[in-house]
Parts: sequence; C-alpha cells; structure tokens
Amino acid sequence: CGYVEERVLGEVFGRMREMVEKGIGHDFVSYTVLVDGFSKLGDVEKSFTFLAKMIKEGHRPNKVTYSAIMSAYCKKGKVEEAFGVFESMKDLGIDLDEYVFVILIDGFGRIGDFDKVFCLFDEMERSGISPSVVAYNAVMNGLSKHGRTSEADELLKNVAADVITYSTLLHGYMEEENIPGILQTKRRLEESGISMDVVMCNVLIRALFMMGAFEDVYALYKGM
Repeated sequence: CGYVEERVLGEVFGRMREMVEKGIGHDFVSYTVLVDGFSKLGDVEKSFTFLAKMIKEGHRPNKVTYSAIMSAYCKKGKVEEAFGVFESMKDLGIDLDEYVFVILIDGFGRIGDFDKVFCLFDEMERSGISPSVVAYNAVMNGLSKHGRTSEADELLKNVAADVITYSTLLHGYMEEENIPGILQTKRRLEESGISMDVVMCNVLIRALFMMGAFEDVYALYKGM
C-alpha cells in the first residue's frame, strides 16, 4: 500500500513476487489494495486484472473494491462504464454510501452531464443518505467548471460550506472573470471564520491579481 501511494511500482511487483516465493497467497485485503492502488494511478486495465484474479480465487469484492474501479473509470473519462459498475453494485445488494455516489456525481459533473448529476443526487437522498458538504462540493465543482458558478453558488444556502466550497466558487468566478462574484465570495469567506489553507490562499491571490487589487494581494501574502 505504501509503495503504491509513492508510485514505486517496481517495489510493488517486487513484493508481490516475494509473497509468491514465500508461499503467501493473496487475500481479500491485499487484492483490494492492488485494485484500489492501480485505480488511483489511473491504470484501469491493471485494476481489472487484479479484480479478475481476486474473483477467480474466490475472494468476493466489496464496496471498497468496486468503488476503486468506478473511480478509475471516471479518471479515464469513462463515466458510463463507472455507472455500469454502480448498477452492478445495486444488483449485488451492496450497501451504497455517500462516497460511492460522490464518485459518480463528480465524474458526470466533469463531463457536464448535469441531468445525471442531479438524478444521482436525488437518488442518494431517496436512499436515506443525507448529502454532506462533500457531495455538495462535487456538484458545485462540476457546475463551476462549466461556466455555471452562479448556479453552484445557489447551492451554498443548503450546506455548511468549508474551505473547498469557497475555493471552488472563487476559481469558477475567476475563470468567468466575474468580479462581483469574487468579491461576494471573498466577503462571505471572511465572515465565515474559516481558516484558509495554502490552496485557498493561492486561488484568492490569483483572483485579486486579476482584479488589480495588489495591496490586498500583499496583505494576504503577509498574512500567510
């Protein structure tokens, strides 16, 4: 798991060979680590190779395994394939949680299919899952990426925003060169009392530069 996170694939395969040499068979946990790891690296084909081996050896995939496959598909832009995995999970009776829905909401949001985004959002609520700020952020991120930041901003009234929420709005308004939107978001951020992280500061600095507010940029930089 550590080598996968560090993308040291030579060591990943080296440890796998070592397991074979020592007579240690893969179990559900080790296969899930590999499926999830290569999914995060965007190597869907390798993930499916391990998934096939996992099933062949009698280890039943669970929600974590299937979620990893969905995430990999979405990273490749193959959102319909990810949705197919989602439907398979439902057919198998696997309990779905917010994370599973968010993977798809984010995937469809990135390609601009907002009919599917809001259908999934509604389905999540019908399933008894209360959307958190994570789900709202996924919807808002998709809207902002497609020039619909004002619509994303409307969702803010339904959720307790976090630093990612405000970063998303600021970035969207900046791309649209919507200065009133930037100023309004900056004001609400300051009133919220949320502590900014370095990503948030960078987004805000870029927005302020775009507005020509150089003194504010300097003050923010010094504050960092």
